[in-house]
Amino acid sequence: MRLSLFKLFEPDRIYQSIDRINFALLYQQGKRLVLLDIDNTLVRHGSHTADDFARSIVDRIRTAGLTPYIVSNAKPSRAKRFAESLGVPFTGLAGKPSARGLLKGCVETGFPADQAVMIGDQLFTDILAARRAKIMAILVLPLDRREVWNVAVKRFPEAPFMARFRRQDHLWPHQ
Repeated sequence: MRLSLFKLFEPDRIYQSIDRINFALLYQQGKRLVLLDIDNTLVRHGSHTADDFARSIVDRIRTAGLTPYIVSNAKPSRAKRFAESLGVPFTGLAGKPSARGLLKGCVETGFPADQAVMIGDQLFTDILAARRAKIMAILVLPLDRREVWNVAVKRFPEAPFMARFRRQDHLWPHQ
């Protein structure tokens, strides 16, 4: 049976922002590893180090008993600098939407894919990579509307998917 195109890009949950996620609930659901995108998920695009917002998210993840891990398509030097500012392991040049970077995070931390969750702001990279890796996928809306051209271009083909997903109440947890 073929997976519909919409299902291929459909996240398990959608949140307005990463700070709305109940990490303790993810732990209760058996998750142990949180794979995190950097740009427009934890910080505005292009940041080289974590800000107070990103640090507070990673603190909440750890407090819930979860292990944070950065999976970014950024150059390894930038991903390293950012991850080190949080004291978090990382994979740079992850190749999303390939599952490779996500699965590398699972191997390096010792958690199986069914105990991981990927959190990111892009359907065509973060969510598709999670689907390909058979990892729970959480989409967060971008922190900033201003984006570099190569990301902004992807938002146009994402629009029909997002229009459909906005009408699906089960994707938007009530808080």
